[in-house]
Formats: sequence, C-alpha cells, structure tokens
Amino acid sequence: MNHPRISCIIPTYERHAWLTECLQALAADPYDNKEIIVINDGGSRPEEHLPLENLPEVKWIHMEDNQGHVRARNEGLNHVSGDYILLCDDDDLLIPGHVSRMIQLAIDHPQGIWRADAEIVLYSQSQDRRKPLTRRPFAMDFDPRLLRKYNTIIPSGILYPSHFHDKWGLFDETMEDYWDWDFFLRMSAHYPVYRMPYASVLYLVSDTGNNLSAKQDRMQQSLQGLIQKHDLGELPVGSFPIMLDDPALRSYWQPTTTVWSGHLGRWENLADPSSGF
Repeated sequence: MNHPRISCIIPTYERHAWLTECLQALAADPYDNKEIIVINDGGSRPEEHLPLENLPEVKWIHMEDNQGHVRARNEGLNHVSGDYILLCDDDDLLIPGHVSRMIQLAIDHPQGIWRADAEIVLYSQSQDRRKPLTRRPFAMDFDPRLLRKYNTIIPSGILYPSHFHDKWGLFDETMEDYWDWDFFLRMSAHYPVYRMPYASVLYLVSDTGNNLSAKQDRMQQSLQGLIQKHDLGELPVGSFPIMLDDPALRSYWQPTTTVWSGHLGRWENLADPSSGF
C-alpha cells in the first residue's frame, strides 16, 4: 500500500539535546513515508553534535545567519516533497503513532487542517536533561469564534495539505511569536479543522518561566500586529500553559486519551499498533 508522503518541518537553533529527542521520537513512529526537514537557523551544525543511534534520515537545511524561527519554517517549505506538511518545534515531542493517526484522520476527513490533543509538560532542567514535573491535558473542540480570542491550537503536530501554501502563501514573518495563530485564522476561514482526541503531542515548558516573561515586550508588539491584521479587538499576551487555568475556557475543555508513558526518552516500541499503519 502506498501511503501519502509527509514532510515534517522542524526549525532549530542551538538546542541539540532537545532536537535529538524530537528526532528519535519521529524515528520511532511506524509511519514509513515521511521526510524530515530540519532547518538550522544560523547556529552550529546540529548533525555534528547529535548521536547517530536511533535517528531518522534528515534533510538538513543550513541558513547562513540567525533569521528567526518563522523565516526558518518558510525556508523549509521551499524543500518539501510531501503531499502533507507536519509541523513540530525542536523542543516538543510527537509520541510514536502520532503521524499514523493524523494520516488516518486526513483520509477520513479530506481537505482540512488536522490537529491532535496535547499534554502541557512542566519540566526542570539539569544540563542537557529534562525531568518532567507535571503533566496536564490540552484538549478542546475547535470553535472559530473562540479562535478570535484565544490561540487554541498548539502548532506542533498539526497536519495539512502542502498545496495550502501554493494558494495562500507562506507563514507571515511579521507576526513573529503569533505566526501560528495568524496561519490558523487564515486557513480556518476556508477549511474545516478536525481534532484527534489523543494527546500525542508533548508541549514542554521549563519551570524557570522563561518561555513567556523573557520575551513579554516582543510578544506584545507581535500581538498588536495580529490584532490589527485580523481586527480582533483588545487581547492580552498569553500562552498555552496560562490558558489551562483561564476560567473563561472551563466549558471548552474535552476528555482525551493520553498515550505518553510519563518518561522522556526511550521512544522505541511505544507506537500504538491500533494507529493503523
């Protein structure tokens, strides 16, 4: 059976340990027809630092200098050969079986944007190792009205047809931290968004809190650009972890199936055979 080809785009910059684990998880996924494109955003060459064991074949794209993660993603789009695009950040993880389930969702519901539930994992860091501290599900049905108030879609793990960019253009680099929200607002105006109720995406957050506070001013500027572009009205700077405790979202959360063992690393043999590939 010929399976559709998937192009997975991963931008990276000097996070070799996290990238290694991200690639090992993808290598353990049983879906066979996938290409993995890693865009090195002006850092040292990752392939010179990564261990060779348990890594998939990678198409390496090296940018001459650091131009930001949105520009790196757009560079990656210039090199895809797949029928579908799968996005992933270098510090997030896709549980083996994720790709197979997403393709099945795409087959069952063609011409859309396909997303999975996730877990928000708070971790502490010691050198190049991450120790999970807490895990909380991030799962809600899609509501286009809610998307105008909250970015309800974690970009890592989403799947969509590669021809979207031929028709609608690349990611908007002026949106910076809100490039994904902008993309989802643009695409969901034309295509349905389908949800897979399996939390097969791990969104990892450091317990130091630097994921938000260190870039608050930059995020505020990016948010204003998003608000003006889509006429959204006044919105606060937020994040996926903050959304978990927002009382205004209490009624939107849905049950989900968790598939993560609770341990980081050792991704081999964790694929769910019921995923269909």
